[in-house]
Amino acid sequence: MRKSIKTIKHMVDQTKVYAKLPTELLPFYVYVNDNGHSLMGIANSVMSAELSKNSEPWELESAIPVKYVLEHEYQIRDGYLFIDVPYNLTFGIDVDDKYLEF
Repeated sequence: MRKSIKTIKHMVDQTKVYAKLPTELLPFYVYVNDNGHSLMGIANSVMSAELSKNSEPWELESAIPVKYVLEHEYQIRDGYLFIDVPYNLTFGIDVDDKYLEF
C-alpha cells in the first residue's frame, strides 16, 4: 500500500483490479470507493507549486482516474507518477466525470 493512501485506507477496496493496466502503472493502482479505479499520481502543477514548501512527494499524491491517465501523457520518475491534470486547490483533481470508472 502506498504511503499516500494509508490515511484513507478505510475508503480503499483492495479486492478490485483494473483489467489490462500497463505493468508500469501497477504500483500506483488503487480503487477508491468514491473515485473508482484510480492511480496515485502527482499533478505537475501541484509539484511545481509545492516544492518550495519542502513537501515530500508522497504527500502530493492524489487519486487520478485510470482512464484519464491512460488517455494523457504521463511520466514515472523516482517511483512517482507525474501528469498534467486539472487541479482545484479546494477540491483536488478536477477531471470530467467521463473518466470515472466504478
